[in-house]
Amino acid sequence: MSKREVESFFQDYNGDVFILFANDEMVGFSAISKPLWNRVSIIEEMAVDEKYQSKSYGKYLISYLIDFAQKRGDRFVTVQTTTWNIRGLAFYLREGFTKTGEFKQYYGDDTDMVWLERKL
Repeated sequence: MSKREVESFFQDYNGDVFILFANDEMVGFSAISKPLWNRVSIIEEMAVDEKYQSKSYGKYLISYLIDFAQKRGDRFVTVQTTTWNIRGLAFYLREGFTKTGEFKQYYGDDTDMVWLERKL
């Protein structure tokens, strides 16, 4: 996905969008909502280009989001993923998130959603 495609994708998004570059190439992106009730934010999107995965770019991006949320006074950051996203789920757990719920068929017939949160 190009920078222009990411910007277009989030054009009407009411939160903060971050694009990560390395050597003038877009490596990944993420978006975090403005705090909801009780200073809780949701990481809406997070992606790292496949050729840059397993090279600490995801760790850098999630650390940046957590630091960003802490500085603005958030109490919790939440994220959701699918049960079949084993790598993503393991990543969030390694980064200090706790699985707090699972919702059957949330995304469709056979796609369940996992809800995770991290206290700040």
